[in-house]
Amino acid sequence: MDTKNQFIKALEENDLQGIKRVPKSDLHCHSGLNGRYEDVSKRLPRPIPRPAEYFDTFADFEKYIFGDIYLNDRSNLDILISEAFRQPKSDGVTRLEMSFDFNFVYFFDSKIEKLIEYIDEMHQKEAPGILSKPEIGFSRTFTAKEIEPIMIPLIESGWVGSIDLYGDELAHPAKEYQYIYKTADRYNVKRKAHVGEYGTAEDVREVVELFNLNAVQHGIAAAESAEVMDFLAKNNIPLNVCPSSNVSLKRVKSIQTHPARVLYDQGINITINSDDILIFGKSVSEEYALLYNEKVFTAEELNVIRENGLNQ
Repeated sequence: MDTKNQFIKALEENDLQGIKRVPKSDLHCHSGLNGRYEDVSKRLPRPIPRPAEYFDTFADFEKYIFGDIYLNDRSNLDILISEAFRQPKSDGVTRLEMSFDFNFVYFFDSKIEKLIEYIDEMHQKEAPGILSKPEIGFSRTFTAKEIEPIMIPLIESGWVGSIDLYGDELAHPAKEYQYIYKTADRYNVKRKAHVGEYGTAEDVREVVELFNLNAVQHGIAAAESAEVMDFLAKNNIPLNVCPSSNVSLKRVKSIQTHPARVLYDQGINITINSDDILIFGKSVSEEYALLYNEKVFTAEELNVIRENGLNQ
């Protein structure tokens, strides 16, 4: 049986293990939060509280990350990154664009070559069969002047597959980071940014044009504007959506009402991704099963979306 029919059959039979056996991508996930809660918590030196089912504000979300579970020493980093590679391997992900925060370099005496060596070694140790193109992410919490001394040499190294701007969309304005994106464009590095998760449809178009983006992380606010959706479709700008994340962060009311349906119907290339599985609890395979069981998409449509991710 070919992978298309295998995937469709597994969805229709609610066979999660069958879904996992079919190749898929995860193009929107963050390495420090990409392991399962159960696997990460049993390895960390101290117990961490379970995440809330819903977060009222982005500040509440960040408080959980940085107050309850996040990195404070190198041994914690090793556990989180190890599980970050193991999880997609166990889920049948064959194409991975996982984000590593630019700040990780400070665990390696600010030496970029050591960070590169570390990530490559973790990849080969935990998930050598996965095509993994390293992504370096940076938060709007930091100014461009704080980020550029790390990001520019990383981009120029030729090692980075993609970059991503994330964090509070209402923090520093996007245009502040334009030089980083121009450098990435010059070196043919894939350019992504989180936008339209909390912002507006016009924010999505503005940032796509400002940074000459290759893909948008989330971008669900685009569904509010037919004009912006048409712009994304005509320019073939994919949206790497994360349904369970959007529900948990109260960006949408439910999976059934997720705008992925509207975006897909308007001809936009969407992909399905996990975002932060440690917090939101759904692997890519589980996201596909959820979207099918909640009748957001047919099995055939989800296979098209799966193939879109593998071919992006």
